[in-house]
Amino acid sequence: MSQDQVDKVDELLKGTYKFSYQYCASVAVKSKHKILYSSKISNSCQRVVVRLDTGIIVKIYAVYMPSENYGPYLLEKHPNIPFIILDLNEMTRRLEMGRIATCEEMKDDLKNAEKCPVFVFGDFNSPSDMDYKGQLRPYEWPTTKILRAHGGFTDSFREANPCPAQYPGHSWATIYKNIHENGTPGREPQDRIDFIFYKAGTTCRCVQSELFVDEYVEKPNIVEYNVWPSDHFAVISRFNMDVGKATTSSVRQSLVDGHSCLRCGQR
Repeated sequence: MSQDQVDKVDELLKGTYKFSYQYCASVAVKSKHKILYSSKISNSCQRVVVRLDTGIIVKIYAVYMPSENYGPYLLEKHPNIPFIILDLNEMTRRLEMGRIATCEEMKDDLKNAEKCPVFVFGDFNSPSDMDYKGQLRPYEWPTTKILRAHGGFTDSFREANPCPAQYPGHSWATIYKNIHENGTPGREPQDRIDFIFYKAGTTCRCVQSELFVDEYVEKPNIVEYNVWPSDHFAVISRFNMDVGKATTSSVRQSLVDGHSCLRCGQR
């Protein structure tokens, strides 16, 4: 993410999100609330500790997984491909998410998640293992499975919209539908690859999750001319927080990266 892109986001948000942190080249966090601490976890992830206006502390892991060897392209081209080939194709993203899920900062944060909720969100560049269940070619995409199975995280969108067939939640793509990202004619695979995961015990729960997009023109390579400055849909999840179980109380909070937004309200 270039400084020009960060400045463009500032312009669109009209100063609403006054705190920001950018360390990794492809990840930035904008927040209405004070960022107390920030650090680089890996080239694909940064961690920020945010204090809401009324004192609640939340731990944020903003991620952007590598986009090379995008799995849905391989599956679209070779629908009967052995899963072991898909496993090899997803190796980089699987290893990267594994490092994030098992880093010392994450281990410490998860121990205290009941009082200080932990969120992992961003562009995973991989579909959800929950969405491919029951299909003719079910495949357990590893990046989301690692967070759910090994980290105990909850996928907020799928929690609020449990039926993939009724609510697919495809966040990729806005301007690429009947033309591939590289500009060649053909159907671009549509998938849910942007996520907001959370772990908070009984501290907070997701009450709503939806996709959002403003006006855009469905043509390639013109994102900068659209009202909506992304080739992804945004994911917005809303949470109710039990202030009696959190460190302090909160009225509302909002954090955004390029494609994800979460909002919490007091309960």
